[in-house]
Amino acid sequence: MKISHKLLIIVVLTLLEVSITLWAVFEVSKGAKFHQLNSLHLKYSIEFSEHIHAYANGQDIPIPVIENTLKNIRAQPVECLEQVNRLNRFIMSMIGTSYALELCKKDIKDVEATLLLIQQYRNQHIDKKLFVEGLLEGARVFAQNSYEFEKPITETVKFVIASMIPLVVFISLFNVAFITWLSRNITGSINSAIELLKKQGDTTDIEELIGSKVSGELKTLLIEAKKRIESEIEQRHINQALKEKVMQRSKSLKQANEDLAQFAYHSSHDLKGPLVSTKNLSKLILEDIEAGSLEEAKLNTKRVTQLMEKMELLISGIASVTDSKEKTIHKSEVEFKKVFLHIERLFKGNMQENKYDFHSEINIQSPLISSEACIQDILEKLVDNSIRYRDPNKDKRWVKLSIVENQDTFILSVMDNGCGIPTEKQGNVFKMFQRFSPQSGDGSGMGLAAVNKTVIRLNGRIDFTSNEFGTTFRIIFDK
Repeated sequence: MKISHKLLIIVVLTLLEVSITLWAVFEVSKGAKFHQLNSLHLKYSIEFSEHIHAYANGQDIPIPVIENTLKNIRAQPVECLEQVNRLNRFIMSMIGTSYALELCKKDIKDVEATLLLIQQYRNQHIDKKLFVEGLLEGARVFAQNSYEFEKPITETVKFVIASMIPLVVFISLFNVAFITWLSRNITGSINSAIELLKKQGDTTDIEELIGSKVSGELKTLLIEAKKRIESEIEQRHINQALKEKVMQRSKSLKQANEDLAQFAYHSSHDLKGPLVSTKNLSKLILEDIEAGSLEEAKLNTKRVTQLMEKMELLISGIASVTDSKEKTIHKSEVEFKKVFLHIERLFKGNMQENKYDFHSEINIQSPLISSEACIQDILEKLVDNSIRYRDPNKDKRWVKLSIVENQDTFILSVMDNGCGIPTEKQGNVFKMFQRFSPQSGDGSGMGLAAVNKTVIRLNGRIDFTSNEFGTTFRIIFDK
């Protein structure tokens, strides 16, 4: 396969991955939009109910105001139906949540019936008592519709998230593996070409070597280069011409290597943007192919691979945060002695390597009923951070775990004497995609966000203090 075809495959796979990722984000955001529409529907339903009660109690509520509120209620299911496409309908039908769309249609009919009731009252076809009773019934129906709509939409959004994240992760892993294989294949062809170019002495079998070791554009390039050199040698004095040619080529190659080194240096420092850089790199690869600049195309391909690996790490971090929301929590009495021993054994090698002392304290009289698995996961992430952000200038390093009981709370603490979190960045500690030290370059920036989500699910709260002497995280559980 030609190198240009391989590079084109890389571009297509990358664009496909970006497209699927963007589509997944769009579908998840659409679910949020449906929740927003339902919230507005409920808001206007409450507003409508307040108008009716005020009107029934003799307050001067203009009929046009009531009609306008009804139209606002109707606008929400109308927009919901407009937002739904065929794929959404198929998914909802498959998982049994399509009745949400029927609720939207029913809600529109209910509004129309209430508007018709207002018109009948205007035309004096019904008295005020029947009018008010009909409006109150409408308010009840609208509130019921909002309540029934929330469940299927929530289930649909959960299904989309649970389906899209594994799909994106799978495609990312496949892309990384396939692009890595293509990159090695391309690198092998180029290295073979370089070896042939470096070959000295008898070159009578050069065409046979080219045919066996190089293929595609490189093969054509080397054969044409050979013919050109032979033609030049025949036209000039062989020895002198060849000597001059070698000197010129050596100088040119040296300059090219220097230029390439400079380019690689600046590129490695400039390409620190987010995943959207993949799209720009794809365009550059296409331009390089058209211009025949295969070396630059190869370099850009390696960058694409690096971006895909970063993407894989980020998606894994997102999946971790998502898991912290979706996993079922099983609560029982937490055996802290067992949990602390597990943490000590898990990080024993890492602590010995980085000269860490491990301490623990258990001072509780009452049992803490919570999820032992979740608490263990929280401690693993926090202790991993403590070791990762160690202070290289301290000879004695330590990590301490403790659980203490107060009158109203249990306090689980993770303390260390690491480098601390910069003051100006402490407000963003529990946000996603946050890194606070050069030592965190290989992390996803999702660990503390996942910890925070898990603590919230356990009905706890987390805080911390940090300075140049170390950091303390506290997880607080009410009794």
